Amino acid sequence: MTCRTFLCWSVILLAPTLGRADAKQEADAFRAQGVANLQKKEFDRAIADFDQAVRRMPQEAMTYCLRGCAYAAKRDLERALTDYNEAIRLDPKLVCLYGERATAYVMKGDHDRALADFNEAIRLDPAYAHLYYDRGRVHVLKQDFGRAFADFSEVIRLKPGHADAYCARGSAGIALRKYAGAAADFQEAARLEPTLAMAHANVGFLLATCPEATLRDGKRAVGCARKGCELTHWQQPAMVSVLAAACAEAGDFRGAVKWEKNALDLAVSVPTATIDEMRGRLRLYEEGKPYRIGATVPEARALTPPPPPPAP
Repeated sequence: MTCRTFLCWSVILLAPTLGRADAKQEADAFRAQGVANLQKKEFDRAIADFDQAVRRMPQEAMTYCLRGCAYAAKRDLERALTDYNEAIRLDPKLVCLYGERATAYVMKGDHDRALADFNEAIRLDPAYAHLYYDRGRVHVLKQDFGRAFADFSEVIRLKPGHADAYCARGSAGIALRKYAGAAADFQEAARLEPTLAMAHANVGFLLATCPEATLRDGKRAVGCARKGCELTHWQQPAMVSVLAAACAEAGDFRGAVKWEKNALDLAVSVPTATIDEMRGRLRLYEEGKPYRIGATVPEARALTPPPPPPAP
């Protein structure tokens, strides 16, 4: 996940007043330099800058948080959590601190602690839509799709133009077998953000594989799947795999086999379990059979929306 904190503070920090050589001004200067290095992904230099800022002003919670972001970017999660803990000790009402610590817990695989931090952040700022989005994603990781659906719905209530939330709610809806609602959510996401490849792919996936025959439409599925492939330059295995499913629903099993094999060729860094699912679908297409969403939604991992951009 992307560290949001240093981005939202950078406007403030990048223009410090350097005329006075007191500790605060020096700390501000080092902190501004650290933010610049974070933006350039020079994480070791950023950490060194934040070290200097902490030495001069050890009571500034945000400096610890920013250094924690740099450690998290290096996957040094223990040091990141140590800094986030200190930041929260110094300023327990600063909402973004809980969000950053929750992100580190997610990276560590500690979903329960991540949820606890998102819960506290939401208690402090219940109108901050992005917190519900992030919490919903943790619920998805825990396969608690009902709570995920509720959180994504709250995002949409607070920010009706949030295309990623519609995509995420649609994916949760598939897991809950709310297929018609999922189709509507994916289509709304594509309408709101026409260049969001995942939205088009999700529409195509549902039109191709939905267990409810009334919602399937092979021809439309192929068009939507192709759009997703075009937007990702035909380099994303999940998108190409959706095109294969769409071709199968349209009766073009030769095309389905071709595109599923192509997706497998692209799946260099895809988890083994997903590779196995793709091979299983390939066998179906070779036998002249279309793929249908099962109770466990095999495609859900591949179609999980990408990490969101930093919150505004």
